[in-house]
Formats: sequence, C-alpha cells, structure tokens
Amino acid sequence: MVWLTLTAFFLLLVSWVTKKLHHILGLLTLICLIFGIVLGYFHQIPSLKAVQALSQIPLVLFLFIDGIRIHVPKIIHYHREAFRQLTIGFFIQVFLGAVLAYYFLTLPWMASILLALALATIDLKATPMPIESKRVPSRIAQVLNLETSVTPILTVLLFMFFKAKCFVALLLPIPFGVALGYVIIHLTRIALKSHMAHRPFVISSLFVAPFALFYLCECLRL
Repeated sequence: MVWLTLTAFFLLLVSWVTKKLHHILGLLTLICLIFGIVLGYFHQIPSLKAVQALSQIPLVLFLFIDGIRIHVPKIIHYHREAFRQLTIGFFIQVFLGAVLAYYFLTLPWMASILLALALATIDLKATPMPIESKRVPSRIAQVLNLETSVTPILTVLLFMFFKAKCFVALLLPIPFGVALGYVIIHLTRIALKSHMAHRPFVISSLFVAPFALFYLCECLRL
C-alpha cells in the first residue's frame, strides 16, 4: 500500500501542475487496456493479487473526489427516477464488462469482476464531458453529474464486498469515509475564509489525507 499512496500522490502533483488529470488518466487507462489485451493474447495472465492491487488505484482515487461533492438529499429529492435508471445501467455495465474480460482476456471470474469495477469507475472520469456547458440542458447535466457520483460509490461497495474478510470490515470504512468527506469540506472552507491559501492548493493538499487514512486502515484491517 505504500507504493499505492506514493503513486496517488505523484498523480496529484502532476495534475496540480498540468491541470490535465482527465487526459493523464485517460492515457493510462488506454495503455493498461492495450497491455492487458496483449497479455491475454499471449496467455500471460497476471495473478489475482496483481489485479486486485491495480484495481484499488482508480477506486481510491475517485471515491474521495466524488465523496466530497455528492449531495445525498438532492439526489433523493430530484433524481429518484434517474437514480434507479443509472443503478440498473451500472450493474449491466459491470456484468457485461466481467463477461467480456472472462471470455476475451481469459481471466478468472473474480479477476474479471474486479477489472470491470475498476473500468466502471474510470469510465466517465477519463473522458471530459461538457457537463458545465450552457449548450447541455440542465436536466441532462444534472443526470450526468449524478451518474459520475453514484458510479464510484456503487463500485467501491461491491469492491469491498469481494475483498472484505468479515462483516465488520465491510461496514466500518463507510462511516469513516462519510465523516472524512465532511471534515475535508469544513477544513477547506476555514482555509478559504481565513485566506490561508488559494483554493486549488488547499483542495490538493487536503486530498492527500484520505490516502493516509486508507493506508492506516489497510494496516489495521481484520
């Protein structure tokens, strides 16, 4: 997990300097996908532990980004029908992705599901979409924003289900993750109101905190 934390911190620094995180992640996703297809063609299949370790990177990276900005009451109030449709589409996407990985990459079912979950998390983040554009109707923009928040949460819950060794280990990270999101929001507001730093720098600095907590949870995991 040390290398995972260092890798995430490196990506954070690169994105802070270049402000092109979407393009970087999109390129990395494409490289990993091509590399996986080549390995599958020559029957050089990585181990399940390697797939699990690699799939944690996009899950952790995007979970906290969406966890900070998601607004659960608004989702329940405005997007009940959209939430139901997106949830169904998410499970169909993961199922089809796992089937394709199982047959075309000849991965085991568990590795295929983990791969599909990781790709589902990156899907909407790797490709920039005009969600803030005035040309996009407000209703469609709201649905797209909702989908980018719901997908990582469902992905991480399923990912935890496959990796958890006991019921307590499955439920404990959820309240800690929610509490951490509120803490980061309030710390950011305090820093901005007191003019301690500019907004991009504050958010980037606080973004490193979840990785430290995640590493601690991994060390103390049951």
